[in-house]
Amino acid sequence: MSIGPDAQPVDELAVQCRLRVAEALAARDGYGAYVATKGWVTHGGVARVPAPWLVHAAGALLQRQLRTAVHALDLGLQHWVQAAPDRSILLWARGSVIMRYLADPKTALADFSAAGPDAPRWLLDHLDGDLTQCQAAALISRKRKPSVAPAPAWRPRDTAVANSPPHGHRPGQEPELWAAVEPLLIGPDRP
Repeated sequence: MSIGPDAQPVDELAVQCRLRVAEALAARDGYGAYVATKGWVTHGGVARVPAPWLVHAAGALLQRQLRTAVHALDLGLQHWVQAAPDRSILLWARGSVIMRYLADPKTALADFSAAGPDAPRWLLDHLDGDLTQCQAAALISRKRKPSVAPAPAWRPRDTAVANSPPHGHRPGQEPELWAAVEPLLIGPDRP
């Protein structure tokens, strides 16, 4: 399938965009990761899986845009990612950013708790450790006002798109580029 008369096939463009995303993350280029991810979503149709939202968040963290990182995850949660195990991945990432970067364990606790019931097996070690750490930190936290609003509920923009399953994706599988985004999401070597 081609986009235009002289265009490359969509799958080839998606692969090239994904490679640019990986290169930008390896170079710790937050803006480059953001731009490449937009192309990956457009040409690869990956908006309904956690990977692009995790990359957007990681790119924002690289640029020290902490609330933008949370907002990127919120966009995925609110409009695109419907499968419960995939939403758990985004909720864990959201809680991690809020706890580690915004230093707000009370607010992060809600995300870690919401991620638990449907979390994929491979994420459980992270989630269990973070939930325990967050509960202890919340007890002694002096922060009174939440750093961000609660995670948004699912509201698809286009139900036809939202209900169609992503090609080759199993809900809860480890996201593409996980090895590149995980270290950014868990800190502490903040960019």
